[in-house]
Amino acid sequence: MKLVLVVIEKERQDDVSRVLQQCAISGYSVFPSVFGRGESGSHFGNRTFPGENVMFMALVSRPQVEGVVGALRTFGAGLRSEEAFKVIALDADVVI
Repeated sequence: MKLVLVVIEKERQDDVSRVLQQCAISGYSVFPSVFGRGESGSHFGNRTFPGENVMFMALVSRPQVEGVVGALRTFGAGLRSEEAFKVIALDADVVI
């Protein structure tokens, strides 16, 4: 299994949901308010550092990973360079 994390600007939440659905990923968690600092700047939801991100977390079978990452890569190619967008895939073992 792989744990796929997607961090993107909150306004793009529905877009990422659609990509996951198109890839037959039926189960995932959404963290609706994620703040931080990175390549796209600081996003802390205040006047000094406006903006908010959202994070998706999906447990994906190894055979599905390439398709999901490829679909997210294609989606990301259409974003503006200043938009926050990261995809991370980590090895994951379900222990319980």
